Amino acid sequence: MPRHSSNEQNIGTRGHVPELDWLKGFAILAVICIHAKLYSESVFFLQVINRAVHVFLVLFGISSELWWARERARGISSPERAWYSGRLARILLGYWAMTAIWWLVVALWQPPPGNLRLGAVQALLSFFGYAPWIGTSWFVAIILQYILVFPFLRRATLAVHPALCLVISAAATFASCWFLLEIVTAGTALLGDNVPWPGWYYQWIFAPRVLWDVVAGIFVARAWQGRVSARATVIAVVLTVLGGALGVFARESHDRLGPVREMAVAHLVDVPLSIALLGLFRFTPLPEFARAFLAWCGRWSWGIYLSHLLLHELVQIAGLTPFAQSQGVRAAYALALFVGGALLAVLAARIEAQLRQRLRPRATS
Repeated sequence: MPRHSSNEQNIGTRGHVPELDWLKGFAILAVICIHAKLYSESVFFLQVINRAVHVFLVLFGISSELWWARERARGISSPERAWYSGRLARILLGYWAMTAIWWLVVALWQPPPGNLRLGAVQALLSFFGYAPWIGTSWFVAIILQYILVFPFLRRATLAVHPALCLVISAAATFASCWFLLEIVTAGTALLGDNVPWPGWYYQWIFAPRVLWDVVAGIFVARAWQGRVSARATVIAVVLTVLGGALGVFARESHDRLGPVREMAVAHLVDVPLSIALLGLFRFTPLPEFARAFLAWCGRWSWGIYLSHLLLHELVQIAGLTPFAQSQGVRAAYALALFVGGALLAVLAARIEAQLRQRLRPRATS
């Protein structure tokens, strides 16, 4: 039987952690900047902005562990049903709506660039989360995998010593980067070549690649209940800076393995980066309006992600490339993606709420 953490009760009684929302808000804004390629050659973009998806995955580990501990503290011994129903409904309903609109556009207008084979089979696969033809939807495939396995993953982390869990997960992530070409080759052999060239999609959806992020997030929740200490923040900042320098050194090693080494280092540094950002958002005295804005973005991050992804896809289907223009155009495009994505997310939520209300059985007198 797995042993439960000694501070699980304390975790379960932890109230809302506002910096989690603030960092989620920052991360979704960073994702939009990634797609707009806003100052994509800058050091800050490469070392912080471009790692936003991995920050989200660390936050997934933290939030999931906090949720699970709260359920345990309420006396619910088997919260698996609530976990799956809540998480899958939240993830899939919006994703299915976005996917349906994308396929309608493709069927009634024109396919996206890339000469991929699109038909009924691909449409069906899309609704299960496998959709390499829908731009950056690979994140959906990753998050669905971790929602499905999280109860088992959590049990494994309770049964094994924390240090060993962290070493194994870090090694799995490092190996997933180091054997990039082998993973892509295996994916192509098993699932076919109907993915954007040169096939990086198969490595992007390879779950062990981000195991370090999720497992580390679980232990951040257990160690600090989601609230990173000042000392941990300083150490994480130092490790992030050193890791960034090591990544630059690996990239400039002037051999074919340089980019692979850089990617492997970057994936390991994502955890201290996430901890550093979480601590900085906790201890930095941001203006109240900035915190309120980031918190709102954080709470709506999933809806904004799906909506801005759809808009980004429609722009490319139309043959437009604002993300390849001047920095001014890219900034305007990023703003448009955010505003459009936020409006669509709120609109979709209202439509969903109205549908739920109409479909709810009425009490009989």
